[in-house]
Amino acid sequence: MTNSKAPSEDADRSDREEIQQILSQNIQFIHNHLEEMDLDSTDDQELAIKWMRTLGTLSGQYRLLMKDADIDEMQDELELLQDARKVKSDE
Repeated sequence: MTNSKAPSEDADRSDREEIQQILSQNIQFIHNHLEEMDLDSTDDQELAIKWMRTLGTLSGQYRLLMKDADIDEMQDELELLQDARKVKSDE
């Protein structure tokens, strides 16, 4: 059985993991910041809305990266099953 992953695929996954970590940290930061905000003034409320939009955007990007990771994992499992099928058919 050979490793059919190209080096660029490994680099893409590594980059994705790094981006996921950055997004996760920023999502948590914004979430905590929003919880601590005092929304007494209109200016503060408008700022909170901007933070919430940013949080929504970051969360959406994080979700897409997680979906990509799930697809890659399924692809790896499929390749493993195909390799196992080949080995079994060769017996």
